[in-house]
Amino acid sequence: MSCVFYSPPYSARPSFLAWRRDRLNNDDVVGTMYLPVSQISSSGDQGFLPSFGPCYINLYGSTREYSDLPGEYEDLNLGKGEGVAYRGRALIELTTTLGELPEVPVEDMPGDDKLRVQKFMRRRKYRVHAAFLNASMISPAHADAPIEFEVSIGNYGNKLDENVPPSPSTTQPTNAVFDGCYYYFLPWASTKPCVVVDSSWEDISWRLESLNVLLSIIDTMSANLERIHIGMKAKLPVPEQAQLLISLLDRLISDCDTELSTPKDGKHVSNELDKLMATNRASQLATIKEQASTLRENATDLQEALAEVENLMAMVQNIAHEPQNSMPDVVLWMLSGQKRIAYYRIPAYELLYCDDSRKRGKHCGQLMTLSLKYPCVKDKDRKSELPVLLRVKLWLGLQTQESAWHKMQTEGELAVYAETYENQVNILGTWTNKGPTMTRPKWSDSEGRLELNKEDFNPPPGWNWEKDWYISPEMSMLYDKDAGHKNYLEDAYECQSRNLPGSTWGPASRPWTDVKGDPCSDKSAFPLPSGWKWDDDWQIDLNRAVDEEGYEYCVEATVGGYGPTEKTYHLCRRRRWVRPRSFVKSAVTAKKQQELQKKKSTEGWEYAPLFNMKFHAQERTMDLVRRRRWHRKMVSSGEGGACFFNLQNEQKEADKELKDLAALAAPRMFLTFDTAHKYQLRAYIYQARDVIAADDSGLSDPFARVSFITHSMSTETMKKTLSPTWDQTLIFGEIEIFGDPKALEASAPEAYIELFDHDTFGKPEFMGRTKAQVMVKLDPADARTAVLQWYPISRLSQDGGELLAAFELIKLAGKDMPFLPPKRGDLYIVPNGIRPVMQRTGIEALCWGVRNMKRYQLAAVTSPSVRLECGGNVLDSQVIKDTRRNPNFPQNLLFFDVMLPKEELYMPPMNIRVKDHRQFGRKPTVGVHILKSLEQFRIEAPSELDATRVELPAAEVTTAMGVSGVGPAGQKPPGGPQNNKGGGPAPDPTLQSLTTADVVVDIPPEEGEKDKKKSKGQGKQSRGCYSKTVLEDRFRTLVFRRSAALWSPRVCEDDKRCVDLTASCRNEAKIQGCRKG
Repeated sequence: MSCVFYSPPYSARPSFLAWRRDRLNNDDVVGTMYLPVSQISSSGDQGFLPSFGPCYINLYGSTREYSDLPGEYEDLNLGKGEGVAYRGRALIELTTTLGELPEVPVEDMPGDDKLRVQKFMRRRKYRVHAAFLNASMISPAHADAPIEFEVSIGNYGNKLDENVPPSPSTTQPTNAVFDGCYYYFLPWASTKPCVVVDSSWEDISWRLESLNVLLSIIDTMSANLERIHIGMKAKLPVPEQAQLLISLLDRLISDCDTELSTPKDGKHVSNELDKLMATNRASQLATIKEQASTLRENATDLQEALAEVENLMAMVQNIAHEPQNSMPDVVLWMLSGQKRIAYYRIPAYELLYCDDSRKRGKHCGQLMTLSLKYPCVKDKDRKSELPVLLRVKLWLGLQTQESAWHKMQTEGELAVYAETYENQVNILGTWTNKGPTMTRPKWSDSEGRLELNKEDFNPPPGWNWEKDWYISPEMSMLYDKDAGHKNYLEDAYECQSRNLPGSTWGPASRPWTDVKGDPCSDKSAFPLPSGWKWDDDWQIDLNRAVDEEGYEYCVEATVGGYGPTEKTYHLCRRRRWVRPRSFVKSAVTAKKQQELQKKKSTEGWEYAPLFNMKFHAQERTMDLVRRRRWHRKMVSSGEGGACFFNLQNEQKEADKELKDLAALAAPRMFLTFDTAHKYQLRAYIYQARDVIAADDSGLSDPFARVSFITHSMSTETMKKTLSPTWDQTLIFGEIEIFGDPKALEASAPEAYIELFDHDTFGKPEFMGRTKAQVMVKLDPADARTAVLQWYPISRLSQDGGELLAAFELIKLAGKDMPFLPPKRGDLYIVPNGIRPVMQRTGIEALCWGVRNMKRYQLAAVTSPSVRLECGGNVLDSQVIKDTRRNPNFPQNLLFFDVMLPKEELYMPPMNIRVKDHRQFGRKPTVGVHILKSLEQFRIEAPSELDATRVELPAAEVTTAMGVSGVGPAGQKPPGGPQNNKGGGPAPDPTLQSLTTADVVVDIPPEEGEKDKKKSKGQGKQSRGCYSKTVLEDRFRTLVFRRSAALWSPRVCEDDKRCVDLTASCRNEAKIQGCRKG
């Protein structure tokens, strides 16, 4: 196929689309791939024209589930967004020639070309390993059905694909368990599921290894640059900063000497683009090395040197790409009840194994924390939602390198099990495996689709049975539906029906059901679980859309559509009964529960009303089916036997059912741990600043939710603030973590913190999320102390403020734990030693007035007041009676006597709000601004009071809208405490007096002309202004800390220089006269 290519190109990345021909309708696009021109060509004297291949390209698009109707993910097939599923591949070769377009744009490929590309299609066997350690923060919306995870690379591992050899690519379906606050988790406990996927791909390892080397150089440079920036921010001595820069350059020079991988004869096949890129990379690395060496010897200015280093890193980034990456991405899917919920795509080169650690993928065999995401979400609220947080290890390599994966698993034992389920039904009170209701084989897989008798399992070559079959209950069955709850509300629906419209109501065929309409026990037959107590009797729930008796009506119960009003044609009705209970566990209760769990693990039965419904551990009255899981462990008999099944069916059987039997009889693989270590997490949540305004008032009611592995807790809710100070310690009790404590200390899980706006009605609004490092203490007597740090909060791409918090994970080693923090009511506060050190501080704010106030709710703002809040202290100004007559405050001096942190890092923000006082007592907030830090206004107190006036630097308060206005004419300038009349509490006499900063108010040109006319003949004091503040249109204010003893008013000359007023002008009358001038 020939096409015209212009230089420069109209499109920077031409696309390749695969179409599916449809004889009845329009052809459909099934996948898209973009090929950036900049990656397959190079400009400059040593450049080359676009070239590509022969090489495979991979196409991605929407999920593969077929539907006759257009799906919500159809746009992904067109390349609009990240493709969530592999859709196929194509072998492409692209060459560029100069000249005219050939007469025939599309023609058949010559036979010689078909033979020439055969060598590029050679395949080798690869294997993907995955070990799942934790699945937490599962959204409640997906916790109703069993959850499993699928790993695939290309078509290999996809449950829907029947054209490739099957693999044990999915974890066992597991019921989610409540974590005690909001989210759910999967209780894998000591048996972590593992999966393996076999696949065959071209060996392009030299391409991906070279890419990994370049990406490693970039990561190292970024980390070293970050160290330098931190050192500059911490104001390290210049020699130490210079040493950091020299270390960066030395490492860069050393990295540039790293030899990139090259294709090996007889093993790899390269093409023209490979040779051109290799030459270009070698040339660029040599240039980078030369420039780095020169910079190391000649650098004199740190800022200039950093700019050069960033240019060098940009040069590395320009060559750190691989357009001919024919190996598909590894895709993880979360499935809930056979429905695909969320996914995560990982490039293959990040997982590729190599004996040389410098050329190995950065995530190969490493523990990763992945935040799965919804595919192609258009709803912003759902787009910011986290469907699940997954901690997983992934490894990709040749099957001949598989031993490297097993050597990495030093914390647990990899075990392989054959698995089958025993099924039974209840007929007339007797459990049996026969009868008309037995819709499954006696022995089957977990879904009941195929018969899997114990005797049908034969270990593959190189494997032997270690023990006999044994019952292995699924871990989530040991948890009841109320697990993790401290309070629980039992409910049941009383259902009634009638045969004819208008006739008498009577019991329905299912007199008692749950909310989904499935049958349940009578409310009087609900047992009280051990360790719980009833808080009240059964009551009818009237807090719903029901009539006075609690009934809601519909035509047919299976259709739904209930309403509170009875109609003649309604044939069904129901009402909800509720009864609360609370958890009161004691030592005796705990022992009984342990005995019950032991009994459950011995019998192992799971119950359900029907086979296609969710199973549970406790038998109920309406349960008609049950099943239990059997396992048998296998061990390798010696060399030559792979650790995991190679699931290709070696017997050439024509029967498709036998082929499927081999596919679904895949073994289960687990990473088992012998012991669990218990830890206690202490989360010190101190405060946040500049959070997102979620309410119409411009404020929020924020609370924080902290999640750590399988636990989560929430702080209290702060009302109407954008800078909440929680000052709260959340203590997570006994957290079980499996694995080596030393490995945990080196790579501790991260704590996730989410901020929400509390609403009286409806769901809390998401305001942002951040994650924080956890300090691990393996010995409770460890003297180290957690340090509060600011963590950036983000909501998608929007900045959501910052959170000041610290976290420490303490191992429960049988020793005395550190004392619990002090309490404030029922809440623990942040203890001394971690909380900021406070000092007594004075803050003086000068609120002159308001200018250019915009309308709020279509009404003019005529009676505003200012509220200042800092560190939990609130101070209100007086109310301006009418801004149209006088836009200035009656009293403009506000004074704080507060306790604030000594360290600048912990300084709380100043929240400034403007309210308008309207009729009927309404006081809406019409403006909000936050000063993130008051450090720029800090003035150290003099050692002793004397008559020496301390000059203060000019200060600007820059706010969002930045509107300037004239100074407060006719108002008395702020002086010392003698001017504080009605503007808040008077300053403590033990504090030094406060003085204002020297500031000037900008006057618009037109206002300046008016002033000149008014002040004609009155000298150089025509500007007559006292302060310059860039303001938000709402108010003007100046904030600072401790200052000097005396106040020195100033006026401005035409040349913008300020001079002190004479002593004779310091009395009020003369000041007013000066101001009139």
